[in-house]
Amino acid sequence: MAAVRSLAALGNRHGAVNGYGRGGRQRPTPRRPAEDGMVTAEAALVLPLMALFAMALLWMLSISIAKVETVDAARDAARVLARGDAPAVAHEAVRRAAPAGAAVAVDRSSAGAITVTVSVEAHAPGWLLVPLPAVTVSSSASTPVEEGSVSHG
Repeated sequence: MAAVRSLAALGNRHGAVNGYGRGGRQRPTPRRPAEDGMVTAEAALVLPLMALFAMALLWMLSISIAKVETVDAARDAARVLARGDAPAVAHEAVRRAAPAGAAVAVDRSSAGAITVTVSVEAHAPGWLLVPLPAVTVSSSASTPVEEGSVSHG
C-alpha cells in the first residue's frame, strides 16, 4: 500500500501549511471593508461610559471623605465632653474636624454616657461640572463620662 500523505502535510501550491507560509510566518488576513471604522464606533460607545464611571467614583470618594470627617468630629466632640469641657469646646472640635455646615446633636444618657451625632449634607465636588444629588452623611460616637469630670450641662 502506498504511503498516503495528509492534505495538511502537502500544503498549498505556495508551500504554506495550515495558514503559515514559508519560514513559519503567518500570512496576514485580508481586510474586509465592512470592518472599517469599527474601532471608532466602539470608542464612541465606551468612552462616555468610562467618563460616567469615573465621575461616579469621584462622587463616591467625596462622600467617603465626608463620612471619615464626620466620624472624626463625633469622636473628638464626645471625648471633649466626656472630659467635662464646655460644650463650646466640643463645638469648636466639630468645626475643626467636620465639613462645613455640619449639625451636632449631644445626648447625655442617665447611665453616664455621652453620645454625639454629627451629620452633614455631602455634595459632589464642584469641579465635576455635573449636578449630582447630595447625600446626608451621619456619624455617632459614644463614650462614658470620665470620673471626676465636671458637667457643663
